[in-house]
Amino acid sequence: MTAPPSIRSDSYSVVAYGVMLGDDARVRAYATALQNLITSKSFVIDIGTGAGTFALLACRLGARRVVGIEPDDVIELARESAGDNGLADRVEFVQEISTLVAFDEPADVVVSDLRGVLPLYRQHIPSVIDARERLLSRTGALIPREDRLLAAVVTDTSTYERNLEGWRRWPEIDQARARRLSANALLGSRLQRESFVCNPMCWATLDYRTIEDANVTGTLDCVASRPATAHGVGLGFEATLAEGASFSTLPSRPDAVYGNLLLPFEEPIELVEGDRVSVDIRANLIGDDYIWRWETTAWRGNDSSSEIARYSQSNLNAVPPSHLRRITPDHVPTLNEIGRCDALILARMAAGASLEQIAREVSSQFPGLYQTWEDAWDHVAVLSSTYGR
Repeated sequence: MTAPPSIRSDSYSVVAYGVMLGDDARVRAYATALQNLITSKSFVIDIGTGAGTFALLACRLGARRVVGIEPDDVIELARESAGDNGLADRVEFVQEISTLVAFDEPADVVVSDLRGVLPLYRQHIPSVIDARERLLSRTGALIPREDRLLAAVVTDTSTYERNLEGWRRWPEIDQARARRLSANALLGSRLQRESFVCNPMCWATLDYRTIEDANVTGTLDCVASRPATAHGVGLGFEATLAEGASFSTLPSRPDAVYGNLLLPFEEPIELVEGDRVSVDIRANLIGDDYIWRWETTAWRGNDSSSEIARYSQSNLNAVPPSHLRRITPDHVPTLNEIGRCDALILARMAAGASLEQIAREVSSQFPGLYQTWEDAWDHVAVLSSTYGR
């Protein structure tokens, strides 16, 4: 009997927040931006405050009023840290999603870092747009002010081989179909200067003072500066937080909390100096995730008649077709056993039952999932942490 897998948690661990503080370039850039913008008259809102670092720094810089907003339980640590630093009466912490919070006055500064590896991450852009329109004064400042999305054709043998070429190591078994799926996935990487086949270029700019759309399109058009085996397009970003305060993630720094992404090519492209590569990149926010598409064409030299590679890829093609069928608009889903179990757990939570009562009930009704109510406890607790108060 096997207990159902735990629901994925998007919450950062306390250790992860410590890693973020270890990214010296990022933290110093945010500190400089806050120092340049905060005055004794400032009302500062820190969205996604986490353990409260930027909110507490705003207090130290003399802000008149500071509010930290954070939906996860780490906000309790932020409150305790405020007390430890003698700032409990200077800062307010609100446990909620920022789009559901309102205040009696507009903020002078809204600071946030809701990105993932890239700024194109879940509800980051919609949350910033909402904060700008509802929470920020018309003369107020957003931190960050702007992110420039960077891309370069790169050679990244280790990432490419680790993620794609394992499918070819057993020639007795044809796993080309699985490899094609892998070639459409977004791959995590740490790119160094020696990775670049051409210098990183900006393919899109996110100006948070004016941005209205979370969807982004752009083109990388470059010429190879050296002979190389090109494995894909490396992605990073350059952040301008305020005047005189910025940092970049491409190339990657050893202490950087952000890594890079690799949009792999279906097959490596053998380039010589002077070859041209053009990649049209599109990222569309669907629900809570981005669908990426990248269309690649490479030519020998700059001769448009000498095409050496053409690929059309999307992370939508990185999942089995059966999964895609289950998310089409006309699909009528039915709950599997784990889904029925979760539905019962949430219904009993809504009815006011204790976690022990719920665990005992679901272990009785779903003996194929749990042997005892203690076995059910972990899963019930995860749902409580995710959806409960």
